Amino acid sequence: QLRNDCRLAAQVLRSGEPATHRSWAFRVIQSCDDEAAAAAISTVWQAPPTDPDDLSWLVAGSIAHRDARILEAVMTVARDPGASVPLRIAALRVLVSYADRRVWVSLADLESRRALILPFTDHPSGRDGAVPLPPDVTARILATFTDLDASDPNPSIREAAQFLSRAFPRP
Repeated sequence: QLRNDCRLAAQVLRSGEPATHRSWAFRVIQSCDDEAAAAAISTVWQAPPTDPDDLSWLVAGSIAHRDARILEAVMTVARDPGASVPLRIAALRVLVSYADRRVWVSLADLESRRALILPFTDHPSGRDGAVPLPPDVTARILATFTDLDASDPNPSIREAAQFLSRAFPRP
């Protein structure tokens, strides 16, 4: 049954139809482990949801599937000054987990910016997707945080990127 649900969820997310099933698809896709899940999730980042709950599920699904296609889509959104601030913050949350699968950043962490170091989990999250992350993924993501901190036109994004640059755990 899960395999059938996963196929349908991926189809709904790729096509956007039926729209009435989109929220369901966001919740289901994070449990899926097939190739279609990562492809669907990366597609959704190109036309992301505006509903905050759906956006939270998109973040959860993106973190659950560590795939280079999702990484590229999320990096594009994080760097896009024309994208909404909530969408870009969601992208930053995903990037943190891609930089180190043991690290989780919450919306509250990004809003308060009080943590000295981001929390580690004792159980790494996310399954590796069909398209592996590049070997320099952590360096690329940390460079993105530095670039956004230095030059993004939006102060909320600059502050979040600065916080992530400073609070991200170093080996």
